[in-house]
Amino acid sequence: MDEVVGRILQDDKDFLVEVIDWQGRLAVRKTPKPTTLPHRIERLQNEAYGLKFLAELVKKHSNLNLYVPELYEASKNSVVREYVDAEPLVKAEMELDLANERLDKLAALLSDIDRVEPYGEVRFVGHFDHRNIRKNFPKWTKEPMEAGMISRPEIDKINQLINKFEIFLQPRIAHGDLSPHSHSFLMPDGKIAWVDLENFTPGGARYYDVARGYIRLYSFQKSTETPKKFLASYLAKTEDVPHREEQMLAILLQQSLGIQYDAWYEAQVRSDFRDRAREVLDIALTGRLENFYK
Repeated sequence: MDEVVGRILQDDKDFLVEVIDWQGRLAVRKTPKPTTLPHRIERLQNEAYGLKFLAELVKKHSNLNLYVPELYEASKNSVVREYVDAEPLVKAEMELDLANERLDKLAALLSDIDRVEPYGEVRFVGHFDHRNIRKNFPKWTKEPMEAGMISRPEIDKINQLINKFEIFLQPRIAHGDLSPHSHSFLMPDGKIAWVDLENFTPGGARYYDVARGYIRLYSFQKSTETPKKFLASYLAKTEDVPHREEQMLAILLQQSLGIQYDAWYEAQVRSDFRDRAREVLDIALTGRLENFYK
């Protein structure tokens, strides 16, 4: 325990996330920094809401293979939750077969959650509100377009395609920022633990978590076969609901522009996956769902 206490999990302009001893138990405490903007501080309360909501969800639906860290304490300026002692669901260098095996579990979990009719208070919904999935497009496209990563005609084409599909979007329960690398952990009993629920909502655009997971896998995984197999696995497991393809396409098209901003930003500070972002955009411009997974 002593070797873990004090470990810093995040320390940037928004939050300090650290491992602490909380009444004899390992815990993770998240607190804002002096530079944290007010709207981000408010998201701490939404994170606490998400932990409570998902804990109740698991009680109501025992089939969900989801582990929800216990919420120990929450206030306006901090959240203290259970420390998850497990490894990430996948890692960037992980071999394809092992990654596929683990991502099959995530696909099954997301499919089971999708079967739950959304309920509860929507306290926050970000850029994946099913009523407007394009509100961040100006932010996501400005710098990538200036850098020559994307063009105005390509952005217009994405918008034209979304025009056809977004009318079919429905709300669903969503983690809101799902990364198989940093927000999903494989517990010893095979359950998947979710952390970092600032963006949680019971009213996000359907399939957003799937699309977000796909984009993160496409960005960082050793092989692009990994995200393709993840999406194929999900489609094989989930219900074939009316307008499933249109809804899935709408949110994948949205994320094809979101990855452009992520790639532009990350290339300046950490890693360069601009080539992968370009590949996703080229797939999106075809307007065909099967091209995302074949």
